[in-house]
Amino acid sequence: MSTQHTGGWHAAHDDLLAYREGHLHGAAADSVEAHLLRCADCRAALATSVPAEEQAARWDRLAVAIDRPSRWSRRSTWLRLAAGTPELATAAVSLAVAFVVVPLAAAALDPRPATAWFLALAPALPVAGTVLGYRAVADPVGALAEATPLHSFRIVLMRVAVLLGALLPAGVVASLLLPGSAVHLLGWVLPALAGSSLVLAVGTRYDPIWMAVALCGAWAATVAVGMDRRRLAPLGEALDGLVVNTFAVQAVAVAVAAVAVLHLSRHRDELAYGASA
Repeated sequence: MSTQHTGGWHAAHDDLLAYREGHLHGAAADSVEAHLLRCADCRAALATSVPAEEQAARWDRLAVAIDRPSRWSRRSTWLRLAAGTPELATAAVSLAVAFVVVPLAAAALDPRPATAWFLALAPALPVAGTVLGYRAVADPVGALAEATPLHSFRIVLMRVAVLLGALLPAGVVASLLLPGSAVHLLGWVLPALAGSSLVLAVGTRYDPIWMAVALCGAWAATVAVGMDRRRLAPLGEALDGLVVNTFAVQAVAVAVAAVAVLHLSRHRDELAYGASA
């Protein structure tokens, strides 16, 4: 089972080979494993006993197991970086489905409060998707990013683009299907884009969660107060009278988004990724 050298006892070469091939079982395997934990020489011997081609193949299998890419993303580096992890893909699909199903189901029961709640909360989902691009659960700049030559912030941008690509169309569909004027119900789109852009720009230096909560909370409170003040008016008039649907608010949203995007484009290689656990 073991041989003795000047440096002490070591596992026999044949035992190491059997352990490597999976042919060593029971107490013998346990003994070799225990020895390997405290013996650097035997670990080195075990590593050198594996051909280079087999080592490369094992590393490839390990990378696939860790990254767990979706089948459709295995042949594309961009797709693997942007949406290869199942957590991110599942989140995008789940949020997009909820964006359509939940408000429509609520509207079937009571159209007015469902429409008001949708308008109040609609920007929160794209902004939440932007924050998710920073989250460790999506592994935006984890082991996968360390193995790529891309700047970590660019990987965040790619992941956010995937999430917004799923959420924004779903929200637009829900807006068109809900009762009320589509023009008024689509008033959340530009502010949502502005909020997402601002979270990306500011989130490199500060916690993006707090920025997202502040922006979405202010929007929801404004919609709720406006709808409460017009609770006796017809739904169309109430939506038309909301501050968030005014030209000024929409113009400010466009300006904020433009400034944030310009900042990101000019400083994309200087911005440091700020991890959000």
